[in-house]
Amino acid sequence: MSKPTEGISVDGSSRGNPGDSAYRGVDIKTGEVLFDVKLGDSTNNIAEFIGLAHAINYAIKNNYNEVYSDSVTAIAWVRNKKAKTTLAKTDKTKRSLEMMGKTE
Repeated sequence: MSKPTEGISVDGSSRGNPGDSAYRGVDIKTGEVLFDVKLGDSTNNIAEFIGLAHAINYAIKNNYNEVYSDSVTAIAWVRNKKAKTTLAKTDKTKRSLEMMGKTE
């Protein structure tokens, strides 16, 4: 695969598992940061998944044709329309779990 020249590139991160997490989306052509979101405590997979979902939604609303992620897990969760996580809901993880639609 050649290096993409257009679209949105998205990546997530976590310092610890769970730990302080965030994700960012960047316009590949311009290098502009389109969004940079801090999640609080979460896992890397959850940060990658929420970031990918955000990027897909952003792409649809802003006429981007491609979204890129290096996370095999996040891509699978989007493809299967189900995020598989065992992260316990606590005050620190509540925000990221709610962003995933996990309200229980």
